[in-house]
Amino acid sequence: MRSEQFWPGDVVLTISGYEDIPIGSRGDVLSRWFGTVYAVELDDGSIHWMDGGELDLIHPTRHTIQPGDFVVVRSNKHKHDFVNLGDVVKVIKIIQDVDYYETNFHNRIYWIPGFFLAADIC
Repeated sequence: MRSEQFWPGDVVLTISGYEDIPIGSRGDVLSRWFGTVYAVELDDGSIHWMDGGELDLIHPTRHTIQPGDFVVVRSNKHKHDFVNLGDVVKVIKIIQDVDYYETNFHNRIYWIPGFFLAADIC
């Protein structure tokens, strides 16, 4: 559900670990995006989030991705270090209309779903 919690220039805190960012880290919001995100399971059993623009269905007669589908990684626009182009992953959860934020934490740029962030009210 679109929440529009944060705007460019806002300072945010991580409320859950995300990639290599510790809980409680402060970062700056650079931009916002809304879209569908997919929790995918890799061959090693690890679970990661990817957005719909990075994944394509393998089955040629299907038009929408569903939980349980195997999909192929067609783009790595967020520069994930856990997948390569052409990898096949399994979709285990789908969340539509997620607010995503381009953020700067520790001089590195990350795209983070809004549900991992809270406003820094200090």
